Amino acid sequence: QTQNWVKMSFSIDPLEAKSARSDEVAQSAIKREISNILDSYVGWFDPFSELIQNALDAIDERIQLEEEFLGTVRIIIDQVANSIIVSDNGIGLTKDKFEKFLAPSFSFKSGKTRGHKGVGATYLAYGFNEIQVSTIHPEFNACGKMIDARKWLDDPSPAGNPKLELDKSGPADAAFDDQDRGVSVKLKFDKYTKPSKLAWLNARTAEQWFKILSIKTGLGSVPSRSDIKVEVTVVDVDGNETDYEHQGISYYFPHNELRKTKNISDIIAKQESLYRKNGPEYRMPSGFKNLDAIYYSGGFNEIESVFQLAEDEIEFIEKYNLYMYVGYFYTAKIWAKINEKLEIRSGVNVFSYGIQVAANNMPQGELFDVPLTKNTGRLRQLHFVFHLENVRSDLGRKGFQKEIVEFLQEFANRFYRNFVLKFHKYLKATTGSQVELGRTQNVEDWK
Repeated sequence: QTQNWVKMSFSIDPLEAKSARSDEVAQSAIKREISNILDSYVGWFDPFSELIQNALDAIDERIQLEEEFLGTVRIIIDQVANSIIVSDNGIGLTKDKFEKFLAPSFSFKSGKTRGHKGVGATYLAYGFNEIQVSTIHPEFNACGKMIDARKWLDDPSPAGNPKLELDKSGPADAAFDDQDRGVSVKLKFDKYTKPSKLAWLNARTAEQWFKILSIKTGLGSVPSRSDIKVEVTVVDVDGNETDYEHQGISYYFPHNELRKTKNISDIIAKQESLYRKNGPEYRMPSGFKNLDAIYYSGGFNEIESVFQLAEDEIEFIEKYNLYMYVGYFYTAKIWAKINEKLEIRSGVNVFSYGIQVAANNMPQGELFDVPLTKNTGRLRQLHFVFHLENVRSDLGRKGFQKEIVEFLQEFANRFYRNFVLKFHKYLKATTGSQVELGRTQNVEDWK
């Protein structure tokens, strides 16, 4: 269906929703507040995270109203135009929300959503010099654009506040016009923004971007879910267009990039089966030897079934409904090769060792080391993901409470030493030779 877009001109100042005062002192205070918010966003992938987080929250809100509803997130990355569009078919914005949601620290979200502090929309509105917001709602449709907000923030004597005004050109995402409801947001990047150029990453295809965003944003859902479809379109710097679709969202665990891996649960099951058949002299088949990686995942039941938990660990896991993934890789050199396989800019490490904390079903913050006390070099062979419920990261999703981080570090150390390490013998021996993922794949295909 073609939308009957609002044609009447409008000019919305998001700052008016924040304060009724318009004097210089009030404006200066609001600018400081906005600047403090922007200072907390320093990551290259922050704009992607915020846009995708908002889309997923909107879809979840609609699912609450329509139980059988299937959500779609559409991502358009145009390296020629240096812009990104994220569209969803979620709940949409009412007129009141459309007028207020860009106001600093103003949020309509509940504590159950991925974001609820109201700072993300402020970052998107005032951290960039061009944002277009389109909404389709049963009661209201509109398409507005705000320009030069980032320049305004740095200008000590601006002529006036930036305003969200009618964009007669309509939504930048042409397909959005055919939806029954949802929100579409376009951001344009320039020398004032981070990133400044989308082409810098050297990711040129839609599949590359999907994998990257499944590590760095809410597309990397922990645990995974199947009720959301992702559509990615990428126009590279030469104008070549690629498309990629995927049903479901899930964290892109690093062992997925390797050929010969095994779930530790499968190793245990094979051990038990062979023991029953052959006794203690059993021999594991070749498919379980010389592995590139082993991994294990699960919640309380899966952890307790293989690991003796202390009382404080039981209490912590139950309190935060902890979900854990651990991948153990045969060499620390594997990360460079996995990143090379993604064919992105040299030196950019999308995959890395350490502990990734996730909350609200998405990875958040930087990785922490596993503080091994023995064989310390092996910390670079470990990748943990811990998902916690009922916990919040700090402003800009950069970190968590110190006691939570320290607990997870010690737990990761214990779980590795007392469980994962038992299966070290099934990993490929490190010889010091160059890691060749393709060669491993060819040999396994021959076998």
